[in-house]
Amino acid sequence: MNRYYEKGTSELASGHLDEAALAFTEAIRYYPKDIYAYNKLAFVLREQGFFSKAVRILHAALEVKDDDLYTHHILGNTHLDEGRYREAVVQFEKALAIRPHDVYTLNSMALAHRWLKDHARAVELLETAIHINAKDPYTYNSLAQTLIEMEDLEKALSVLQRALEIAPENAQIHFTLGDLYLLLDDKTKARDRFEYLTCHHPSSKLGPHGLGKLALAAGDLEEALSHLQKALTLDPKDAHILCTVGEVYLEQGNLEASERYYERALIAQPRSATILSALGEVYERQGLVLKSWNSYQEALSIDPEYGYVHYLLGRLYINQKMYAKAEASLRIAVKLDSSDIYSQNSLGFLRLLAGDYICAQEIFEQVLQIKPDDEYSLLHLAKALLGAQKHAEARTMLKRVMDLGPKGQFYQQATELHEAL
Repeated sequence: MNRYYEKGTSELASGHLDEAALAFTEAIRYYPKDIYAYNKLAFVLREQGFFSKAVRILHAALEVKDDDLYTHHILGNTHLDEGRYREAVVQFEKALAIRPHDVYTLNSMALAHRWLKDHARAVELLETAIHINAKDPYTYNSLAQTLIEMEDLEKALSVLQRALEIAPENAQIHFTLGDLYLLLDDKTKARDRFEYLTCHHPSSKLGPHGLGKLALAAGDLEEALSHLQKALTLDPKDAHILCTVGEVYLEQGNLEASERYYERALIAQPRSATILSALGEVYERQGLVLKSWNSYQEALSIDPEYGYVHYLLGRLYINQKMYAKAEASLRIAVKLDSSDIYSQNSLGFLRLLAGDYICAQEIFEQVLQIKPDDEYSLLHLAKALLGAQKHAEARTMLKRVMDLGPKGQFYQQATELHEAL
């Protein structure tokens, strides 16, 4: 009997992570072949945020037993924590080679592929997991979240409804369903789900977090902060809640407070390209150009195919009048996502600025194929047509801007140009 391991397990159950880590370290020292002690120590180190130490312990464990399912599984999940998604996939593949039908590994591997933006593979893995265990609500929830990212909202809704038949009181399912209703712009049904959580799961952060997101979507920023601060009292280190608070303060124009919360979120998830990009936007709004650029570059070092960050970097270069670099970044963004109208509009603006009216015209026309009433593209297409001396076509585009109504951002500018013609 490894009494050090038993002590570590007891300390871990009591939430005493430092004491547990010490006990499991002693367990390895006196029982160097005890694979369970290695795995438990790595688990504790992950909980403490010491990912590199956890990786070293797990590699040591694999020297003891190179075909241990749980060691590969924990190592894969530690790589997920680090943002090293491809390395995580390698470990999950090794775990599946040992036990091909392990649902937990299939779920974790699907998450890695989801974060690698290989959504089709993630769906395949999750559907395999459901075929193995059709009553696991967490697999359905993961599948729904993947489908939401793929913008297949109706199928995601169907998956969540199936999940509720299996586990009608599952808090995470209700939260994801509320999030989905927000995307579908059905605030009434979203509120129903989030209020269900506050009523039936009062100790869960999910209810107040959801209500905070709902209030933010409705533009009630003070109410949003009230709900979110309650969520933070339940889990002060939750990166998703911290980011939502940062977003609220950004909407309020309180940039210093927004920065603080995004930085706290980054402490919780230091390898999150999403948080780094959001923090970069806050720095940019404050005029902290170098800090903003550094955040975007760090985000891209983690996820080089994050199209939105290439767009943000391009926009930053435009504001600094570094047009060649801006165009290079924006072209990468468009290559990664051909439906990204913001990057395409920015590229069109650069071509317009350079006097390349034909190319600008082509870009804005491509945007209008995606979004026919995009006001920015209509106005700037008119400007490109004017530059190319196509006045009649320019007037048509300006009239389309005016037809969108006087509340439009470019209505006044379009009206003045139309009258001048």
